[in-house]
Amino acid sequence: MSRQKSDKKSGSFLSAALGSRLCRLVGACVLVALVAMDMAFVLPSYIYRKSEMLASLETHVRDLVAGALDNRANHDLFDMKEMGENLVRSTPVKGGRITDAIGAELAAFGDAPFMTWQKARMMAHPVEFSMSDKRFEIFLSADAMRLDHGLLLRYDASAEHRAILDDLVKQGAFGLFIAFGVALITMLLLGRLVISPLRSITMAIEHSFNDSGAGEGKISVEGVTGAEMTRLCDAINDLMFIASATAEDGFGGGDSGIEDIPMPMIALSEHGYVTAANADALALFGVDNDVEIAGAIDKGALQIEGHTCTGKQLAEQGAVETTCEVLAGKKRIPCLFSSSEQSRSDGSSRGFTVLLTDVSELVSDMREETERRSELEQKLRAMKLRINDYKQLFDACMILLDSSASDPENGPVSVMSEMLITSWLSEMMGREGVTQNNVRHNSLPPLVGCTSSLRKVFRFALSSVWARSLQEVPVIYVQGSIVDQKSAQFIFREIKESDEQKPLHAADSAEAPVLIAALSRIVAKAKGALIRAHGGKDSDLNELVIRVPLDTETMCTIIADSPPQDMPGVSQLADSEAA
Repeated sequence: MSRQKSDKKSGSFLSAALGSRLCRLVGACVLVALVAMDMAFVLPSYIYRKSEMLASLETHVRDLVAGALDNRANHDLFDMKEMGENLVRSTPVKGGRITDAIGAELAAFGDAPFMTWQKARMMAHPVEFSMSDKRFEIFLSADAMRLDHGLLLRYDASAEHRAILDDLVKQGAFGLFIAFGVALITMLLLGRLVISPLRSITMAIEHSFNDSGAGEGKISVEGVTGAEMTRLCDAINDLMFIASATAEDGFGGGDSGIEDIPMPMIALSEHGYVTAANADALALFGVDNDVEIAGAIDKGALQIEGHTCTGKQLAEQGAVETTCEVLAGKKRIPCLFSSSEQSRSDGSSRGFTVLLTDVSELVSDMREETERRSELEQKLRAMKLRINDYKQLFDACMILLDSSASDPENGPVSVMSEMLITSWLSEMMGREGVTQNNVRHNSLPPLVGCTSSLRKVFRFALSSVWARSLQEVPVIYVQGSIVDQKSAQFIFREIKESDEQKPLHAADSAEAPVLIAALSRIVAKAKGALIRAHGGKDSDLNELVIRVPLDTETMCTIIADSPPQDMPGVSQLADSEAA
């Protein structure tokens, strides 16, 4: 009998859920809302996935170039063009351009990219993605990749973009499936908890009024054993279940159920007076009763976003969710603050409830995590700088071991000395306290030779003076001059920060002898010479002097336009050219 009754009730609420217009309307609204949320999630997800794809493509392209060319070796234009053609044949790289330091195109391979050197130099992040043909273009500078020339590459990113779209389609389909499921469950619950009990009550009352027995037209209890009384009892049981569940959830309980809330809670009247507070709230403020907690709040024990807030001010601001601090004695307890308004049946305000969540442990953990992260970042930064120093020593050792390092190079070009200093200084800027002011110089003469060799000459010279310094952050002065109308002489000298005329003494360094030996080797390769690696005879000044070939033609052009006044030897060169 009970099994038949259960089956009958199940069929009743299923028919109520599927046959009720209200259930169908609520289900449709839920479905539309969830589908809209699903669609709204697709666009931000696509933007985020696209940014991840661009970052991954940039790293991948850099790895392809780094794998195709050893950046520790010197590569001419033919090597770089051959590398580009190999990438076009074996990778999604479609083509590129090879440029010099001023943006002139030296060579091209494959499908040339649309990005230009001028446009790339104006971009903070020189990458570009085209939605029309799914091409990814990137500019790789010579300094960043440690190559002799810059690269503009074009990469076919259609496969990566298609993978993103496939994932978004799967996510959208899964979201639609979830939306249909939630809408169906909502319809079934609405039919079980609302529609079915109302129908049962309506049917029971109609059967009782339409009974043809004694007392026609009235509800009669005596002798009633029919299906109408069974339906009425079932409906009453359903309503009792709904009412008990509603009361247990805390709706309509009033201030009498405030102690059951497992977190600090304060009840306020519509005028901002404290009417009740549970034990957790009293413990949070460090008081014993409601009167004391009201006095503590009015005296400034509750600060919302740094401002003291009384009970009346809480009532005036209404419902709000924010952060606050509770001042309990000498302690400042960070909390999450949430207030909501309680209304009477006529719509007027009955008061406010305030919920506080103590997050002091969470804040403490976050502070400790921040400190640990900062400490680890400092250690990692120091390790990276030390690795760079070891890499420089390794390069110096390789130069000393390479028997061909002193052979002269072909294809000399004009190089500005300031660019060589800036290149080294940009690598040192990651160190603590290092700025542009750590390397000072007068007007420097232009040089002629291989760019990579001259860059190594200045790097080893500056690093040698830096390694021999007694200061944590030394200041180096580079004085350039013209010697014999064909050579440029550079004096690298450590100076006092406040007085450029006062040189400083050198300290013992295990790294400096290796760097100076490599400098002597590489400066000879650049057709120059290491004049001296110290301050002079019987001198321990931190000083180093080298001599490299002068770009006489460029220097004469500079003298004709605006002769530098602080460069020794300019007048002699001008006189010799005039003669």
